[in-house]
This record gives sequence, C-alpha cells and structure tokens, in this order.
Amino acid sequence: MNRKQSVERGSARGAQQSWTRTPPAPLGGARIDGRALRASRTREAIADAMVAMVREGNLRPTGEQIATRAGVSLRAFRSHFKSQESLIRATNEEYLRVMAENAEHTAAPSADPVHALVEERARGLEATETMRQAAALAGSSKAVAEIAQRVRKARRRQCETTFAGALAAVEGEEQATLLAALDVMLSAAVWDELRRGMRLSRRSAAHVVEHVLRMLTAPPPARRAPRE
Repeated sequence: MNRKQSVERGSARGAQQSWTRTPPAPLGGARIDGRALRASRTREAIADAMVAMVREGNLRPTGEQIATRAGVSLRAFRSHFKSQESLIRATNEEYLRVMAENAEHTAAPSADPVHALVEERARGLEATETMRQAAALAGSSKAVAEIAQRVRKARRRQCETTFAGALAAVEGEEQATLLAALDVMLSAAVWDELRRGMRLSRRSAAHVVEHVLRMLTAPPPARRAPRE
C-alpha cells in the first residue's frame, strides 16, 4: 500500500466512525483466525469507503474508486464483492443499522411519544438521504427490495405501538385505513417531498408530519345534545 492509499484509507475510516461496527470480542478467550480477521477488516473497509463516497455525493462509484478509497487492491475488492448486488446489500445494511440506532432513542417512555417518534424518523431520514438516493439509482435489485421491506415492517410496528390507542378506537377497514395513513406519513417518500420538493427546513418538515399525525389520531369532537 502506498502513502496516498494509506492516507485515503485513514480518511475514509475516520469520516465514517459513526457508521462502523466494532466486532465483538471472542467468548471464553477463543483465538481469532488471522486470515478471517483480515478478510473481515478488508470487507469492512470497502463497505465504509462505499458509504463515505455515497454520502459525499458520488452515488455510483466504480469498483476502482472504492478500492482506492479503502486502501485495498481491485482484486481484493472483487474477491469480497463479486456483484453489484452484494455491494448494494453491504451499504444498505449500514443504512438499516443507522435507522435501528435512531429507533433506540424512542425505546424509553416519553411524555410525548408522537413527537419522539417524528424526531426519531427525522434523524434517521436525514442521516440516510444519500444512501436512499444511491439505492434508487441502483434500480431493480433484490437487495434493495429486501431492505425496503424490512424498513416498512419496522415503521409499521412503530405506528402500531405509538398509536395503539387511536387504532383500538376503530375497527375493520377504518382501522386499516388509519394505519396506512399513519404509516405513509412517516415514510421516506413523504419526508423527501417535504424537504426536497417543497424545500422545507428540517424543523418545518417535522412539524408538518407531526401536525398531520395528530390530526389523524385526534378523538372526534363531542356531539352537542340537541336543544329542547
């Protein structure tokens, strides 16, 4: 590895510290196979480099660009990622990890669970904007489809938990309609339209989402008794 590659690799790794997983220590003092450890680190360096380049705006970096950024040979890159599909899967796993970490912020009881949920979604969607753009450019992909489905399921579970009371107040088709409406308001598509399409600030976009969610789940106004 030359000096330029070493510097670039260090830059990529440093810039992505918040995205990188630290491998767990072996249990019971078990020895780690050196070759397996090196392979794991190489694969991690490649994934980190890909994420770094995407977040910097290069949504479709070439294998040579990624290998250079990671400080590995093109041959090593190809040995770990033999297809575009496998590379998409690796980068989108990082996307899911960020979303999962943000979801943990709402795990503790909150005095205002709706506000907490909207803030969690805003954090995750802002942090993964370029990752979503890269996935969209990848076109039809089994890996992207799997990731999208997992994100939808996680979002649906959050809706069912946060708005359990409002959902319990209705039944059948009305309940399904309400859940779908709540779900779509927390989607990346709605967030991207508010932020990029309408050019709203993060704060304003979050306010719109929260406002609509509260309107959807507000109890119906009490009917006044007719005057005699």
